[in-house]
Amino acid sequence: MGGACSSNAFAAVQLSISRFRSNRTVSLFSVRACDDPPRGPSCIYVGPLHTATKETLEALYSQARDAYYSGEPLILDDMFDRVELKLKWYGSKSVVKYPRCSIRRHSTYADADEDLSLAFSLASLWSLFLALGCSACVWPIFYTITTAYQKAFDTGGLSYGSQASGIGLLFVVNSIIFMALGLVIGYPVASASVKVLQGLWMGDLAALKGSCPNCGEEVFAFVKTDKADASPHRADCHVCECLLEFRTKVEQSDLRLGLELSPISSKLFDQSQSVRDAWNIGTIDNNLKVLNEMGSPEDNENKGFFAAMTSGFSIFSNAMHRSVSGLLGYEGVEVINPEGGKEDAEEEAHRGRWKPEERDSYWKMMHKYIGSDVTSMVTLPVIIFEPMTMIQKMAELMEYSYLLDQADKCDDSYMRMVYASSWAISVYFAYQRTWKPFNPILGETYEMANHGGITFLAEQVSHHPPMSAGHAENEHFTYDVTSKLKTKFLGNSVDVYPVGRTRVTLKKDGVVIDLVPPPTKVNNLIFGRTWIDSPGEMIMTNLTTGDKVVLYFQPCGWFGAGRYEVDGYVYNSAEEPKILMTGKWNESMNYQPCDLEGEPLPDTELKEVWHVADIPHNDKFQYTYFAHKLNSFDTAPRKLLASDSRLRPDRYQLEMGDLSKSGAEKSSLEERQRAEKKIREAKGHKFTSRWFDLTEEVTSTPWGDLEIYQYNGKYTEHRAAIDNSGSTDHLDNKEIEFNPWQYGNLCTE
Repeated sequence: MGGACSSNAFAAVQLSISRFRSNRTVSLFSVRACDDPPRGPSCIYVGPLHTATKETLEALYSQARDAYYSGEPLILDDMFDRVELKLKWYGSKSVVKYPRCSIRRHSTYADADEDLSLAFSLASLWSLFLALGCSACVWPIFYTITTAYQKAFDTGGLSYGSQASGIGLLFVVNSIIFMALGLVIGYPVASASVKVLQGLWMGDLAALKGSCPNCGEEVFAFVKTDKADASPHRADCHVCECLLEFRTKVEQSDLRLGLELSPISSKLFDQSQSVRDAWNIGTIDNNLKVLNEMGSPEDNENKGFFAAMTSGFSIFSNAMHRSVSGLLGYEGVEVINPEGGKEDAEEEAHRGRWKPEERDSYWKMMHKYIGSDVTSMVTLPVIIFEPMTMIQKMAELMEYSYLLDQADKCDDSYMRMVYASSWAISVYFAYQRTWKPFNPILGETYEMANHGGITFLAEQVSHHPPMSAGHAENEHFTYDVTSKLKTKFLGNSVDVYPVGRTRVTLKKDGVVIDLVPPPTKVNNLIFGRTWIDSPGEMIMTNLTTGDKVVLYFQPCGWFGAGRYEVDGYVYNSAEEPKILMTGKWNESMNYQPCDLEGEPLPDTELKEVWHVADIPHNDKFQYTYFAHKLNSFDTAPRKLLASDSRLRPDRYQLEMGDLSKSGAEKSSLEERQRAEKKIREAKGHKFTSRWFDLTEEVTSTPWGDLEIYQYNGKYTEHRAAIDNSGSTDHLDNKEIEFNPWQYGNLCTE
């Protein structure tokens, strides 16, 4: 769904993502009782809708919605919409008005309702136009007649001299031109005003208001309700500029206020194939372009004057909104447009993203997992993968390890936390990549050396649930992590909860630091352009002194406001703020000493502590230079472990661009892993990790309990033995065959 980014809008989508409309299998005009109870609940009402009570329809609406959620729809789309419309007419609170997903249209949509206040505002505006138009028509005539009489009386009658004749003729010509000009200007305005007011009065024009299904912002439109015209009304969202399509239904109703009014049911569809690129708010050229579109003869010649004027009014309001936004200081603010535009679609296609037919098939497969943890239960195609595994991705946290070196050297306990927390934030620039890393094979490892004097090792210690353990060390710090990602599939998005424990020990003073990162949300997983956000709190605690850092990752809001922004404080053990921290996790972090109220101290200035490094341009997988190093053998130690991720054939083939071979190799590895599991269960064996030991410690996290794995030191001994062997044999790491397996030849097992 789209994209821009209101957390409330996304929460609403998550709550109702399963309430889709698909082909239901009964009559359009009545609801029939179901004969097969196991296939879903039986229908509770049979008969025409106009005789049904509010309570009966509410029960039917709830039952039909729940039945569809369970995968056994009861009634057709049209019947569902008519029940929903009737309940709206009753004023029922049972009707869900949140953005939802349409499988058939591959688009998100939301309900729109009539807004009488908007209709009154439009009527007032066009009444003013009517007055101006009438004035333009009548005033020149009135002025001409009045002036003629005044001249006649002032001169005591008409003069017949040649000079007087010339002046009189000129006066007559000017008067005719003046009156004609008034009619040319005033009549079209007055005529259009009459048509608009007549449309509002007769119900041929309705003011609709609803939430944009892309960004959640409230949008409105004035829509014709002519039943003979089946073409939908289209308008742009004034926030994310998504092209919205208003599809309306009109139902006859009782008399109200002496008029025969027709309730209107409307849905706002996000036109994913027609959405334009995100615009730069406040740009004059953009506003002029939009205003020029108002008078485009190509657009308006087939609409008629009435349609052109109402469409122009909507476009004008959008342009005005952008201008006001620019005046308020929103210039340059990124507009999150998850659906993307034409260029975005071309870019995604170039990167090898989902094709429409693949989206359909995977949606049909995935919708049954809504609400589930899909970390390792679903097999996905390599087309959405990046050539890196999860345990390789763990090593990306070491890119800016110099910040931990500085934290260890620092004598100021508060500045120590500034450096350490900036190190924790720095990895989020890399984490915004939307490609999925490969799930590690049980027993798979990743080694890294030759970067900042660090020795890094990670191992996949469990497959169900998927868990990894990691250890890194140099002369300044040790880093230990046990990670167990927990996910929740929400239809078109996934919530990722970092169930884990991260500890950093600074060697100089023996300071131990604990890190709890915020959760992450992957938006538009199947439909739309994928983007990632990590709203919430990051808490880093100095377990030795009690100092801590609390940084708040702002959620992406309307206009894209807040995205990437991080703000917070370093607190002492008494929870008094000492240092203010602010920045963007995709750019830089800054700090400044503050008072007990959190205000910057006088005679101090904001200083930068970290800035993102240069990145490659137009990289297919949006890799940083450091990510490329992680994939290369430049960071591999001598005599690499055969279980190392670099050696995975599926990862390598994807890196080489051969999707077919990568998919085949991935399937082969997964089959081998399943075969080993069967043998292990048959023999009563239990997998034991090689480099990390399972402890008896169980720690509590905001997302569940976690068993802790501790580095056992055997890898240090293993590496020392290789380095001290004195062997001059040189084995090319690239020639090593990937082997994380517990058993050898499965055919002999």
